[in-house]
Amino acid sequence: MESYATIAAPLYELLKNDAPFIWTENSLAAFDRLKNCLTSAPTLCAPNFADSFQVITDASGTGLGAILEQRGRVIAFASR
Repeated sequence: MESYATIAAPLYELLKNDAPFIWTENSLAAFDRLKNCLTSAPTLCAPNFADSFQVITDASGTGLGAILEQRGRVIAFASR
């Protein structure tokens, strides 16, 4: 999800030990935007084999993720 950290930032503020849990309009907007992103199917594009591809990866000790794209358009997602 693009800009996840920015979108979720108001919600992470609520989880800090030294901060009071106060649900605000900003919190609600962040929550609603995340719900919308997580429940909307992404649009995938057909590959153009005459054009170059870009693979974007991310990994941790417990999993990995990858995106195959061309010119900023997503062709496929992978995760494990």
